[in-house]
Amino acid sequence: MSLRFSNDGPEFPGDLVDSLLKGEVVFLCGSGISRPQLPDFKGLVERTYKELSMDMSKSEEIAFKAERYEEVLGSLRQRLADPEKVTRSVSDLLAVPTSACLDHHCTILRLARDLDNRIIVVTTNFDTLLERAAVTLNDKDCLKKISSAGQALPAPGSSDFTGIVHIHGRLADPELDLEQSPLVLTSTDFGEAYMRSGWASRFFFDLVRCRDIVLVGYSANDVPVRYLLNVLEADRTRFSDLRQVYAFAEYKDDKDKQEAVAFWQILAVKALPYCKMNENTGEEDHATLWRDLRELVYVVEYQQEAFRSRVITILKQDVSESCPQSRNEIVWLLKKPRNLWSVALDAIMDPKWFDFFRQDGAWHEAEIARFVSVWVGRDLQNTDRFDCALRWQRQVGQPFTEHMAAILSRANNLDQDWKKVWRLFCLAVPAQRNDTAFSRVQMPLNNEIVLDCDLRLAVAQLAPKLELGRSPRARELANRGHPLASILNARIDVSDYKEAEELANSLCKMSDHTQRILELATWELRSILELEKELGLIHDEHDYNDWAVPSVESHLQNESHGGKVFLVQLLSKCLTKAHTLDPEGTKCIVECWKHFPGRIGLRLYLHAMRNPALFSADDAISILLSVSEQDFWRLRRESALLIRDRAGNAAPELVREFELLIRDSSRSYYGRYTLQPNESDWREHARDNAVWLLLRILEDADALSPIGANELESIIERRSHLDRAIEDRDFFGTYISQARLIVGDPTPIVQAQEEDRLQVARKQIASRDLEEREGWATYCRSDPVGALDTLLQRAFDLADSELWNTLLYVLASSDSSSTQQCENLSARALGHLFKAKTKDLHSVLPALCTLVRQTWESNSSTLDGWVVRLWESLEQHPEQETDHQDDLYKQATQSPAGQLTEVLLLKIEALFKEGRIPTTQQFQLLIRITEYPGTVGLVGRAVLVRNIAFLIHCGLSVVVENLKPVLHAENEEGKKLRIIILQYHPTSALATTHIKDALLKGLLEWGWDHDRARRKVASWVVLPALANIEQDADTTVQWGITAADATGVLKRSSPALLVGALEVLNDVLSYRSKCERDNPEAAWSSTVVPFFEKIWPNEGKFRSTRHTSNLLKLAVGAGNKFPQACRFLEPYIVPRSSSFSGLHVIAESDMPEMFPSETLGLLWDVYGRSSTSDFYFLPDLIDRLVMANPNLETDRRLQALKQQAVIP
Repeated sequence: MSLRFSNDGPEFPGDLVDSLLKGEVVFLCGSGISRPQLPDFKGLVERTYKELSMDMSKSEEIAFKAERYEEVLGSLRQRLADPEKVTRSVSDLLAVPTSACLDHHCTILRLARDLDNRIIVVTTNFDTLLERAAVTLNDKDCLKKISSAGQALPAPGSSDFTGIVHIHGRLADPELDLEQSPLVLTSTDFGEAYMRSGWASRFFFDLVRCRDIVLVGYSANDVPVRYLLNVLEADRTRFSDLRQVYAFAEYKDDKDKQEAVAFWQILAVKALPYCKMNENTGEEDHATLWRDLRELVYVVEYQQEAFRSRVITILKQDVSESCPQSRNEIVWLLKKPRNLWSVALDAIMDPKWFDFFRQDGAWHEAEIARFVSVWVGRDLQNTDRFDCALRWQRQVGQPFTEHMAAILSRANNLDQDWKKVWRLFCLAVPAQRNDTAFSRVQMPLNNEIVLDCDLRLAVAQLAPKLELGRSPRARELANRGHPLASILNARIDVSDYKEAEELANSLCKMSDHTQRILELATWELRSILELEKELGLIHDEHDYNDWAVPSVESHLQNESHGGKVFLVQLLSKCLTKAHTLDPEGTKCIVECWKHFPGRIGLRLYLHAMRNPALFSADDAISILLSVSEQDFWRLRRESALLIRDRAGNAAPELVREFELLIRDSSRSYYGRYTLQPNESDWREHARDNAVWLLLRILEDADALSPIGANELESIIERRSHLDRAIEDRDFFGTYISQARLIVGDPTPIVQAQEEDRLQVARKQIASRDLEEREGWATYCRSDPVGALDTLLQRAFDLADSELWNTLLYVLASSDSSSTQQCENLSARALGHLFKAKTKDLHSVLPALCTLVRQTWESNSSTLDGWVVRLWESLEQHPEQETDHQDDLYKQATQSPAGQLTEVLLLKIEALFKEGRIPTTQQFQLLIRITEYPGTVGLVGRAVLVRNIAFLIHCGLSVVVENLKPVLHAENEEGKKLRIIILQYHPTSALATTHIKDALLKGLLEWGWDHDRARRKVASWVVLPALANIEQDADTTVQWGITAADATGVLKRSSPALLVGALEVLNDVLSYRSKCERDNPEAAWSSTVVPFFEKIWPNEGKFRSTRHTSNLLKLAVGAGNKFPQACRFLEPYIVPRSSSFSGLHVIAESDMPEMFPSETLGLLWDVYGRSSTSDFYFLPDLIDRLVMANPNLETDRRLQALKQQAVIP
């Protein structure tokens, strides 16, 4: 975390800025702060010799070239008759110049203050420019007191530690009434100060224990730096409380920058590099450093204003537009208690900032709900903020909802739609997949004693919960003025279908509590239906549950449905048992059902009517007669089943009345629908289907009158496909139902004359009746030859696009796609369509691309022409290629541009195998794909980069060169393409040599922590690096990614990649252990050892508990070298506190028996020292260890582990 003011200026670490704000930083100033007004040490030596008219001796020249200037002056002093001439000459040369520029010194003094605003600065300079600067800053009154020199130094950490401290002495300054002190100038002086007397060493040692030190105006080779840091380096190895030392490191260019940083790192100093070149003048005037230090002064002196300004500047832009440094800085700013969150929440416009803060650890989990809810609450009628609230509700859950509820309780001036939306939001319960709620409520049901509270909790868990989302068309509908409540994507569902089914079955088995369960489930269902009514899912004629609950009793049609299905099925199952226990109580509950909102209660009520123990047949038919016309014809299944079960025992006059109702009300019901212009009349067909079912049921019950029989016969004459017995599927759905599996009726097409077949097909596919409309698809599947002949009757017409699309998809997906017949049909279809105009092909473009992709081998001779034409059509109609937001490559293989690119590559591969090269047309299209803009080009390039090693292998280097700019681009396309290579491209030596930089960039960007993807991506790091460090590697295969590259990536990439690298290493170890030429021990020595010695980061900060399981697996995989492996891996293992931490790896191995002592040591290192959790595998492991080595039973480590062992 850091603060930076310019790209070429220093980056100030957050810890340093924090120390500055607390007054805990001391600036140690060298000659660089006074340049060019006064000379540095080198210039001082040169001018001293000139001033004294002396020449350097041979030894002095050698020391001078080695930058050991203190030795040069010491030697010169010994050669002079009057040694003091050196001191006097230096004093003259460092005299304060007239009209000295004190800007740099003032900047340092403004930064170098404690919380009492006292100056605290240390310098090795002899001049008094810092004192002159203090005068300009109005600190003259106590100048003598604050300026100290030589051995008369204030003790660091004491209350007197203040002022300008000249550690190497000070020159006189009559104007300021300051006297000269002894100077530390020669090697003798330095030896006295730092070694023999050691007063300077003691001063710096005390100083670095109580203050951070910042070196400014020095280079790493300067004399004072060498003496100072040698002292600190020796102390740092013995004392852990020494503070950080920083140094501003100057450089000219990037190469120089790396060297400058490296020099300081050797001295255990944290370098703060900056470019010393003035971008305007080209001079080395260090203007960048002093400009940014002045910016830092503003931050220190005006903390709140400065931080507020920086927070606003960074957060007013989108996350995607911000640079890494800005994101780094904002995390540092917001982690500190500076009351900046209010400013941040006002500035943020892009809600993705919250995702960034959470990912980067800027928040504690408890803060997430509060901050996001406050941001959303700043504008409760903003759709983007509502989207953000929905997303965070799903991520955080109830704490976020509670914060939002508190904010909403204080909200005023919300319009009615938004009030309703937010009320519903507070009722919503985000889905918690893989939670333990179901198992928690089910466990008490297995006890001998089941309390009523157990039943209430179980039934309540079975009730679906409200989840909210936004409709995909929400923004469009909102712009048209639609009420927000009507465009919410409300879902009422249970979190786990399997668990819900098991819980419902458990409740059904509790015979003694059936009546109570029926009562509880009834009221839960009532509450849910009332909520659906408020959501608009139930209103007027519409009832969402007509589709959501296909059957009120258990049925296969319910399997793909969740929500209320489990609760409704529970009611229908409990009904049978409940009436035997309490008939009257059960009947009272059933009577409540018919008053529920919508039709689900009525459907349950009619289902109950089928039970003779509850209702007589006459009561059942009478109640069915009382149902409204609308409900009667919508309740296809429940009405029909009730008639089937009860009509045979009902009074004949009631049955006749019912039959009359069927014949008469059906016409009025279907006749009320108004046809749209040019719409085929589907109403008679729908009526015939519905009436046929009910009349056929009456016929089967021997209850159909002669008039009804005539009506049934007339229907069958009109609809020959209905001349059959009733099937189970007939009880589901009408034209308004989506729950029914529509098979499609091809009879009208089949029976039509050949010349009329196309016209009939057109009419069918435009029908509103689903079975009619699906008739053409059924015909294509059953008789593709006849379907193709039908379409070949005339030239391609846009009016027939839907017919062609259906047939093309059937041909492309046919199970017999390899047969001669299907190949011939595809060839005929493609040949016919090839005559169409390119501009007209867009209407069948996706289907055509799919067919060309699936049949490319059999139609290889015409492929080139098709691919080019279809690509041209796609360029003319890019809307055929939709945006791909998620997995670009997977979606690309199913999209037109991606399929065409795949076909092109397959054709080139076939030519390559024949020893031929791509045609000019193919090559030009490849280039075209690499350069084409927009989504079409992106999808094509996605397929190309997935096959980039193939392109290299085929010698298509120009295509690869064209892809490189987009692969290296910093935009979203570049990132997506790099991810495709990492996740889908086989790990390839060719790819690592040709697109190494893109791969390394992608590895540093990657952060998706998914097991399979993590392993695949990490293989790009591990496999090339291992190949490059193995001495017996095949030298003919050159991998571009070296061990050094791999180490750099692992140090700078996502922590997930480190986990993936260990997983890949385990895979390699396992594979090599199984090879005939290898055994586990040899594989360990040739794979794991060099990996950790040459690839894995050595820094302790990369140790993680996430690595422990994989490290244990590596140790076990070492076979007989397990003891050596334990010792080797010990520095990398971090103790685990979680019981899900890899114990099974040891438990499933033979190591406890083979190496009990070493296994105990490993267990203690991983699970014993700092663990507070209990472990289920430990009891068995401990027993095995003691059995293998009885002496271990008294081992203190084993006894301690026993305390953490959970006995199953």
